[in-house]
Amino acid sequence: MKCFIHENEDAVGVCKHCSKAVCKKCAVPNDLNFLVCSEACKQEAILYQVMMEKSKMAYGLKPGRLPATIIVYLLIGVVFVLFGCITISFSAEWVYGLLPLIFGVVFILGGAISIYNQRKSGLRV
Repeated sequence: MKCFIHENEDAVGVCKHCSKAVCKKCAVPNDLNFLVCSEACKQEAILYQVMMEKSKMAYGLKPGRLPATIIVYLLIGVVFVLFGCITISFSAEWVYGLLPLIFGVVFILGGAISIYNQRKSGLRV
């Protein structure tokens, strides 16, 4: 593969942002260990890198971090269980607290199964 700008030079890689072939002369140095062809592409590639790191944190793909959805499932489950227990304790009709209690248990089980599947798939360390 030849360089996009220097057609007689062999390319050493491809720009991370625009995917153009880049030779040693065209490669722009950076601290993030990826190849770019210009300062504009360097800035865009840095923005993509930051976005990817934030996404990894949000989806729990970083070690030691649970995805926000699993946390929400567990919190909703706890709220439903508490509401169900309070309703059963203080109501003459204990049946009214049974449905929230069941929903809470289902949400907590859903969160626990999600954690188990994530660990089993190797996405979490």
